[in-house]
Parts: sequence; C-alpha cells; structure tokens
Amino acid sequence: MALVINCSEDYNLATAKITAWLKRRGHTVKKIPNKGAIAHNPKESANGYDAVFLSALYTWDLPTLVEEALRALPCSKVEIGGPAASIMPDYVFEQTGIKPVIGLDNRFDSEPGRYLSTYTSRGCIRNCEFCSVPAIEGELRELAGFVPASYVLDANILACSREHIESVCEKFSCLSMVDFLHGLDARLVKSWQVELLSKKLKIPVWRFTFDSLRHEAQLKHTIDLLREYGIKPQEKIIIYCLCGFDDTPADANERARLIMSLGAHPYAMRFQPLDALVKDQYFSPGWNAKTMREFWDFCNIPTLAWLYQQIRPKR
Repeated sequence: MALVINCSEDYNLATAKITAWLKRRGHTVKKIPNKGAIAHNPKESANGYDAVFLSALYTWDLPTLVEEALRALPCSKVEIGGPAASIMPDYVFEQTGIKPVIGLDNRFDSEPGRYLSTYTSRGCIRNCEFCSVPAIEGELRELAGFVPASYVLDANILACSREHIESVCEKFSCLSMVDFLHGLDARLVKSWQVELLSKKLKIPVWRFTFDSLRHEAQLKHTIDLLREYGIKPQEKIIIYCLCGFDDTPADANERARLIMSLGAHPYAMRFQPLDALVKDQYFSPGWNAKTMREFWDFCNIPTLAWLYQQIRPKR
C-alpha cells in the first residue's frame, strides 16, 4: 500500500499524477491532499505504508515534508520530489538522508489523466534571479500529448512556437474556462496571439507580469493591443506586481499606480528568497512589515474582490 502526501496547501499536480501512476500499476493508494489534512491527522499521516511519496511546492513547506519523511522512514520506502526539494536538495538530504528527485520525474510527469491544472510547455527563455523555474524546469521546451485543463501553469507559453500555441488553442477550445494562472509575458505579446487566444479560448482574466519599470513601454503596448481586440483592462486584465526584490516601496507603488492608470488591476506578488524555510519573513532593504502590508492591502484587497467576481462559478 502506498501513501502520497502533498506537503503544501495548494493543489499539487505532481501528487495527483503520482497517485494516478500508482493506481494504474495496481497499487492501493491513499492520498493526503494538502498540508491542512496533515495537521488535522498528524499521527496517522505516514504510518503503516510500504512506500511513501512526498512532494512540496514551496520551500517553507520543507520542514513539514522532513517531519513526514522521518515519521515514515522506520517502516516505509520514502521518495521525495517536487519544486521545493529541487531548489533545496542539500537541505532535504541533510535532514532525512534521502536524495530527492531534482527537476521533473519522468516516471510521473507525462502520466495521462484528468487534472485541475496542466502544462503544455516547460521552462522559460528568461533567467530571472527571483524565479525558481530555471532550477526546476530548465530551458523552454514544448510538450507533446498534453491534456487540456482549465488552469495552465506554463512559465512562458508566449515564447513557444506559433504551431504549439495554435495546437493549445484547438485542444483547449472545448473548455468552459482557460486561465493562464502564472501570467503571460507582456514583452512577447503579438497581434496574432491575442487574436487567436481571444477567438478560440474562454479566458475570464488575462494575467500579465510587471516586475520592473524598465518594461513600462512594453506593458502599455500590450494593453493597447488587447484593447484593439475588445479586451477592456478594467474588465479582464490583472497584472502581477513583484515587490520586495531589487526595488523600494516607492518603486512598487509607482508600478501599481501605473497599472491602475491603464485601467488594469494590480496584484502584489511578494518576493520570497528561493531558500526560505519560513514564509513572509524576508524584507529587502527599504521594506518592512508595515510597508509590505500597506502595499499588499493597496493592491490586493480591491483586486481580489474584483477577481472573485470574474472567476466565481456562474449559477
């Protein structure tokens, strides 16, 4: 009997694929879906199983992963993977004696099935210092045989070929909603992409990123382009605004106000160090708990209220 544990709160596509992979091979599987379920029933979470598979999305979930691994080790074979372990493999090994899978696990990554989220490509053409994608996924590559799902997790789908994007649109056109959850690269947007995506897919919210004022002109061009296709910023566009990395509160506020002036909705994305074992504890020079909270409230309280109206299930 196998146990699959998602050591994070958010939906973990890897643990869903591992569960499907094990069941397809005839294993009896129990899945603990999230960190909250672990906390609710900690004593039983990793006892009495032949094999235990552990995955964490975020590095601040690694202490939970380590605790579960140590609980399981006396009587079970333990395997560890996931984005967090790929970023901090030495920490995992030092704490558990287990070498985690680094990067994508070929046994599970292409496992067919119906999932809440999907990837049509892996990797990115960028190499941003604040981003974990280069360490986890590597260079951009298009995937064959991807399965449509409402939430697309590609790091940079607009960097893919026209043929690939056209294929994505054809396969996803049957869905009632397609959300590019990790955002689109405003520096790469072209007219044919907007035309194709807007005609073929039901996109409730167009998400972009605005990490530096250096990209102001490109962001304005992208929003103007979307307007040409009838996509109104105040109704459809949310823009992730990185804060706390190589900036100041004044810089972040300038970007947020620029987003608002363009009619779109800013969403503050707080920088977390790639090796953070505790969430929301790091402050870069010029930031503190007060300025971070003020910026989060300024951007996210109104944006989240608007976003809920956009993506909530229709009755």
